[in-house]
Amino acid sequence: MKRFLVLLLMFYLVNLSAQDINTAILQQVESICSGRAARYAALDQHISKSPGAVINALAQYQNDDSENVRLWTYEQYNRILTLHEKPQTMRQEIVLLLIEGLADSYYSVRTDCVDYLTECKLHDFQPFALEQFNKQFNSKAWFSKELVLLAGFIGNDSCRVTLEELANSTLPSHRRLLWHVNLALARMGDNYAGKWCLSQIEFIGINDDVTNELLPGLIYTRQRRSFEFLITVLNSDDKLCSSNNPDSNEPMLCGYRVMEYLAPAIKNYPLKQLPSGDIETKDYHKALLTTREWFSKKNGTFEILMDSF
Repeated sequence: MKRFLVLLLMFYLVNLSAQDINTAILQQVESICSGRAARYAALDQHISKSPGAVINALAQYQNDDSENVRLWTYEQYNRILTLHEKPQTMRQEIVLLLIEGLADSYYSVRTDCVDYLTECKLHDFQPFALEQFNKQFNSKAWFSKELVLLAGFIGNDSCRVTLEELANSTLPSHRRLLWHVNLALARMGDNYAGKWCLSQIEFIGINDDVTNELLPGLIYTRQRRSFEFLITVLNSDDKLCSSNNPDSNEPMLCGYRVMEYLAPAIKNYPLKQLPSGDIETKDYHKALLTTREWFSKKNGTFEILMDSF
């Protein structure tokens, strides 16, 4: 009898918690539909204590008639991923839900889901999730630069076929994706695509635009040849980039920015934390010298991290 009462109490508490979660979500949805901003504090408490129950309660809103509600729903999935450390099985469940969002009729939902997926680790994508992503990507329903890069990050040979078709397409909308398509193919191990990307940068030469817009793409490819090129930029004493200080016309070393780009992509990178403040401070120059010395001692033996976008 005592055990029965304990089970009954537990059932009551679980049911009460589910009601609280549903109420909190409904209040958020009503705020959005009335044009007010959503408030997160109450729901964040539930995400912290019962993330699985929140995921279940959100499911019905993935197909809501309101694009803003659907946007908010997928944002909550991402918040569940990022607010607290989650078990791997839960991460994989959320990744699958975000992949479902790639088929949404609203462009902003699709692009948000792409952004959220690029924040995940490669091991978050299990075989069924990859199968669903490949199906969506190969349907050719829509493409964007970010979606193409996501395909290069998590795709397989099935995606490669579609990427190669994009690379050879003469459609203007596809030609605008050519840089990103070649980056994606390079990330999948295509050496020709990697050489093509490098050749574009070498032809233009290092300057502000190339450093800010194109060099991060070389990091994404994770190709050693690209990293070797980036290290030459890191070691260069040519001041080819503009100063970050609006009051100064003095050019600066592009290596300062390259140093930041390399940090998340190399195992045991010498700088655990980049200096704070302006990029041209003495601390930044000291960090640059430390980084140069580290690569010199490594003599090409550093390990490139592949698990992140």
